[in-house]
Amino acid sequence: MPGVRPVLVAAFVGRLPIGMMSLSIVLLVSNETGSYATAGAVAATQALAGAIASPLLGRLIDRIGQTPVLVFCGVAFPLSVAALAIVGSTVDDLLPLIAVAIPFGVTYPPLFAATRALLTSMAGTEDLAATAFAFEAIVQEAFFITGPLLVALLVAIASPQAALAFVAVVTSVGTLAFAATRASREAGSNAGPDHLLGALASPGVRTLLVVSASFGLSFGTLEVTMPAFADERGSNAVGGVLLAALAAGSMLGGVWYGSRSLSAHLSTQMICFAAVFGAALLPLAFAGSIVVMLVLMALAGFFVAPWAATSAALVGRLAPEGAVTEAYTWEMTAVVAGFALGGVLSGVLVESAGVREALLAAAAAAAASIAIAWVLRDTLRG
Repeated sequence: MPGVRPVLVAAFVGRLPIGMMSLSIVLLVSNETGSYATAGAVAATQALAGAIASPLLGRLIDRIGQTPVLVFCGVAFPLSVAALAIVGSTVDDLLPLIAVAIPFGVTYPPLFAATRALLTSMAGTEDLAATAFAFEAIVQEAFFITGPLLVALLVAIASPQAALAFVAVVTSVGTLAFAATRASREAGSNAGPDHLLGALASPGVRTLLVVSASFGLSFGTLEVTMPAFADERGSNAVGGVLLAALAAGSMLGGVWYGSRSLSAHLSTQMICFAAVFGAALLPLAFAGSIVVMLVLMALAGFFVAPWAATSAALVGRLAPEGAVTEAYTWEMTAVVAGFALGGVLSGVLVESAGVREALLAAAAAAAASIAIAWVLRDTLRG
């Protein structure tokens, strides 16, 4: 599609460090304070601040255009990261660390939403939009596979501060390059919907947010249960390999989906992919070995990218006029919120009941999202 390549290249650069931020913060703070509890609280504060600020930045983009918001974030974000790196290297108290983690999250550029909003307007047809979002899902998995590896490399040859510096510089460069693209500069401002709720005024968007939060809860559960599953079999480090299998399966699923044109309505496609993914999660609770779990995770992952692609394409179609970027930021917020809740609940379940029960909870969360989407399917047709 004309003009898409510069957008995707700049977006790739600017979003590459997304899989590095939390780990870099945890390593920095834990090394300096000796407390993983403190490190986790700081990382959670950064993520929560970003989740709260993101819809506000999205609404601002819809009102005044992408360029001023992205340029501001591209300049303010590295300053916020520098503040956290300096305070984290010199202060042991939690409150100052929390204080500098908030602007870190608030100023993180809403590049994911800005990219998806542009793809929605540039794609034109539903088929092409679904293909574009399948590509997006593949790239996003790549971020979370390469991010921790880059952090490990930078910490090994330098320090956690160097990893944070990489995050700041690369995010800023990519964001400013994105804002300089013709498509981003020409993305005009809108009066926005009359309703105070903005993007949330759309029943379809509200349905998608509940579904996305439920799926986020499933993913958050897997983040905790896979290391616990591996630990029961003698090596918790293999948990990362199991999660990588999910991501690898998702990338293959994205390639498969993006290379096809399906005739069913996007809402039908999304519900079907969600149903198959939910069904694929159930056998995880009964895996007896790491090898079996590895295969099952890859199979379950195959349906993640197609679900994500159809869900993202639906957001663009169902968002009220003038609130597309805000709608995408709300989707990201819903996934992050569900992910965080899933991590907390699964941790409790693993400790109190066991890994199998936590994995059954992940399948139950996916089933809940499918039921919600099916009952409210008329809202997803716009």
